[in-house]
Amino acid sequence: LRLADKTLNDYLVRIVLDIAGKCNKPGIIHSIGLGDNDIRLTKSSPAHMQQIIEAFPQTTFILLHSSYPYTRDAGYLAAVYRNVYLDFGEIFPFVSAEGQRAVIRQVLELCPTNKIMWSTDGHWWPESYYLGTVQARLALFAVRDVKLISRDVWH
Repeated sequence: LRLADKTLNDYLVRIVLDIAGKCNKPGIIHSIGLGDNDIRLTKSSPAHMQQIIEAFPQTTFILLHSSYPYTRDAGYLAAVYRNVYLDFGEIFPFVSAEGQRAVIRQVLELCPTNKIMWSTDGHWWPESYYLGTVQARLALFAVRDVKLISRDVWH
């Protein structure tokens, strides 16, 4: 079931964000242009959320999935608003290895490191959690120029 009435959706979101702020729970926002074919890419930038972020300063907002492909916009919001955090999950395995590294670089450009979160966004199969974990570590290590030590060294 998908509610398509914007007025009703906006009303419900405002109620939930108000309750979340009062109960010290985060508002988790699925902010991504990747996935559903009914998403309008021009409307999926998290920059469109500035007004609602400002309207609910007591509510913590977690922007999921690096807001891909608007990662820099999300990093800006996390840098400017004390109540905004950025998760860089789901790009694994949907974006190429170079794309994954590029997203991590964009997250690190502006987003304060204490406001960066990560998730596998694994679902359906256990392997998706594993794959998300491995790809995220490899991409993060490559960006931070961390040298991996072979397991053979430990034996």
